[in-house]
Amino acid sequence: MRVINIDDFLPISHVNVRFTNTQYGTSTDSMGFCALSIQKLPIKLTLSHVAFEPKSLDIEEILSNDTLVVIMKPKTTLLTEINVQATKLPQRYYEDVSIIDFELYDNNMLILEKIKSYPDIYRITLTDLNLEQKSFYSLPLTLKPEKLYKDCLQQCHVISKDTSFQIVIDSSGIDLPFSMELNKFYKNTNGCLFQIENDVYFREKFNEGFQYNFYYVNTIEKSIHEFKSDFDQKRLNKMNESIRWTRKNPGGTANVSMYFDKYYLFSPLPQVLMKKCDTLVYFNHQDGIIEIYSDIENCVRTIKIEYQKSKKWKAEILKDEVSEFFYTLLGTDLFKIDLMSGSAVFKKDLGITYKIVIYDHHAYLLKTNNLASGKSFRYIEKVRL
Repeated sequence: MRVINIDDFLPISHVNVRFTNTQYGTSTDSMGFCALSIQKLPIKLTLSHVAFEPKSLDIEEILSNDTLVVIMKPKTTLLTEINVQATKLPQRYYEDVSIIDFELYDNNMLILEKIKSYPDIYRITLTDLNLEQKSFYSLPLTLKPEKLYKDCLQQCHVISKDTSFQIVIDSSGIDLPFSMELNKFYKNTNGCLFQIENDVYFREKFNEGFQYNFYYVNTIEKSIHEFKSDFDQKRLNKMNESIRWTRKNPGGTANVSMYFDKYYLFSPLPQVLMKKCDTLVYFNHQDGIIEIYSDIENCVRTIKIEYQKSKKWKAEILKDEVSEFFYTLLGTDLFKIDLMSGSAVFKKDLGITYKIVIYDHHAYLLKTNNLASGKSFRYIEKVRL
């Protein structure tokens, strides 16, 4: 089968073709072709695409040497976009689309979206940094994505329940040519942080997150080298002592108390290693300092920090890859970390957000809009810092 556009007779890629009233089917390739295994006739097919009118086919006979050509008509109106002008900054804001996730990719943005009017249709949209659409890719009906994942080598992937799919963008558009079983994928990528020249840096966590090991692999020599290892034994002991006491003195709220101690009061402080140009910046929250390394052997400066003591601290460090500034969150408030003094300088209240990415002095926020009808959808907002 081949699917073409009625307006110009050009092939249509990423058309979802499925057996009517089932989840079985396929999608067309870049030349509009697809193949289906048919056991018996007649059959009914349903064709769908976010940019074209849906089409149904009743097929009673197929000539073995013929390619069935199907013509689809473009929709006269696409999704209605609402531009919010209050901040004079762009938003990606549709009532018919809910955004699941997004990642920055090569000075653009990849957005994973669900089309509400077509429950089985998901798509990846490529936009510029002002959220203007460049292209999109409709995912196969059999693929139910859960999120996007950006690895330490800046490659983006679609993650489903049990499989990862690498996103490839070229002159012909967006494609998912490579897949990997999810457990194997995470085994290969988890803990990978970044690369400096020929060295790729990794992080390992042990003892429920109270112990961190950092090391790097030289890709030329194929050798492994240790960098830092920290174990917050004191904090782990306090948590265990509190849990033991609660078990010896049980009450109606014992389980709640143990949960609170483990996940809130004595939760492990994250140790974060990032790069700033070719310099290593180690956020040693266990000892309350930032360590600056000119190379793997030389710590050239340490700076005391206090923000990690706040009960509102979100235990996260964000980096602007353009300015190479570092930020953290206290509640919904964003603070810039001064690497000279260690102080945290208030920048902006971001409100309730599900994801934050900072790039070139702007924050990209994944938020929820609750409608008067009781329905809600997620959208992306760009905020100047």
